[in-house]
Amino acid sequence: MSVYGPKINLPKVELPETNIDPKIIWGIVLLVVLLVLFFVVVPVIGQMMNPPIRVSWTNNPLNLKEKPTEPAELNLTLINNTDEMITLNLEVTTPSNEILVFCPYVLFENVESGKERQVKCLIRRNPDSLIFAGTYDLKIKTNLGETNTTLQVVTK
Repeated sequence: MSVYGPKINLPKVELPETNIDPKIIWGIVLLVVLLVLFFVVVPVIGQMMNPPIRVSWTNNPLNLKEKPTEPAELNLTLINNTDEMITLNLEVTTPSNEILVFCPYVLFENVESGKERQVKCLIRRNPDSLIFAGTYDLKIKTNLGETNTTLQVVTK
C-alpha cells in the first residue's frame, strides 16, 4: 500500500508509429501559433497606428512673458474608426486651475465610418489664478477613446 492509497494500474496508451520527423511536427505547431498571434496582434497594431484622436499644437510652449494674451491652440482630429455611423462626444479637461480650456464644438453627430472631424480648442491662462512656468496636463476624451497631452508654459 502506498502513502496516497492503493496503486491504480491504468492501461498504457500508445500512438501508432509514424515516420514523421518530430522537427516537422514542432515546425507545424510553431507555424499555427504564429498565425494565431498574427491575427490577434495585427488588429491591435492597426488601431495603434490609426488612433481615434490626433493632437497637434499651435503656440506651445505658451510664452506669457512675450505675449501674455495670446492663447495656445489645441488642434484635434477625431476619427471614427468604427464600422458604423456614430455621434462623437468630446471632452478636454485639466486638473489644474491655472489654465482654461475652451472648445467651441464638443458634439459631432452622424459621423460616418472612416470620416473625421476637426476642432480647435483655445487654451488660456486663468486670470483669477496665479500661473507658474511648467508643464500642464490635459486629458482628451471621446466615446472612441482618450489620450493625454501637455502644455508647456513659459513665464520668464
